[in-house]
Amino acid sequence: MTWLDSVLYGEAGLTFVLSGLNSASMAGLAARAASRARQVGASALAFVCAGVAMESLAFLALAAPASEMHPAAVLALLLVRTLLLASTALLTALVLRAISQ
Repeated sequence: MTWLDSVLYGEAGLTFVLSGLNSASMAGLAARAASRARQVGASALAFVCAGVAMESLAFLALAAPASEMHPAAVLALLLVRTLLLASTALLTALVLRAISQ
């Protein structure tokens, strides 16, 4: 395993954990929502987060080592994994901010 594989798998693993936690948080918010609109919105976000978590899990289970890929494919994969982690981390920050208030 190369350092690049470690980065890709680390990003996917962290994305899986954070998205799973976000999905559970959003499901809890949906259950406690005061209005129907907030319930639908939180439920939709819970499904999106669950989808991102499942994508990350599929990547961890099925991805080929980076050394076996074309360099352009590795660059694209690194960009996608980084964007998924960044968006998940930002959503996690918003969830934690809402919880702390």
